[in-house]
Amino acid sequence: RGELINFVGVIETDRWRGESWDQPGNPVDLAEDFGGWAQPIPDIIAAAGTCHVWALFDRDPLSRWSDDRVTLLGDACHAMPPFQAQGAAMAIEDAIVLAKCLQKDGVSEGSLRNYEKLRKPRTSRVLNSARSNMGVFHRSNAWSQAATYGPMKVADKLFPAFIRSRQDWIYGYDPRKVVVYGIAMRIASSLVLACLLVSCGPDAPGRAASDRVVEGDTNPGATWPLLLQHCLRSLA
Repeated sequence: RGELINFVGVIETDRWRGESWDQPGNPVDLAEDFGGWAQPIPDIIAAAGTCHVWALFDRDPLSRWSDDRVTLLGDACHAMPPFQAQGAAMAIEDAIVLAKCLQKDGVSEGSLRNYEKLRKPRTSRVLNSARSNMGVFHRSNAWSQAATYGPMKVADKLFPAFIRSRQDWIYGYDPRKVVVYGIAMRIASSLVLACLLVSCGPDAPGRAASDRVVEGDTNPGATWPLLLQHCLRSLA
């Protein structure tokens, strides 16, 4: 009904480093940090009776999301800075793809590894974009601001459709369309790949090892343990 406004302001400072979500802030500090802004920002701040502060920490994503039959999703494994507004969206996408993997192969370590493998490229790209925006959104002086935001404003006026299309990879993504292959299909594809690696040439990865196996045992079937080993490594 227009009675409440949620105001969030971000500044670069070393005044606090606590990780609390409900640490009380000082309205005087808030007014000093944003008092020079155009209206209605100063009026909004002046109307605020209380405020809170929390620090934004940029953390690297976990190298492994799953352990045994337990896995993580969202900020728990790939914390997103808020400068692409995709933290909650990534968690929702994670949940959808995780559900598809569990539906395909049940609750298993293989399902969780598959989920992680499918999601990491997407979440890593979004994280890199958010980190890039962290610098773009906080130019520290008038010269850098003019050099960055001036061309951006002109481009948005002249080529609005093109500028917006550059975000299609984020907002046009549909996790429901992610194709999840079952374990049987992944084993078959890994075997095909292993066969290609062995047969495509003397410099191919795995060729020298397979040749040594054949030299040690004239049975052509001796190469299959190597292929199976490659298959298991691919599934992991």
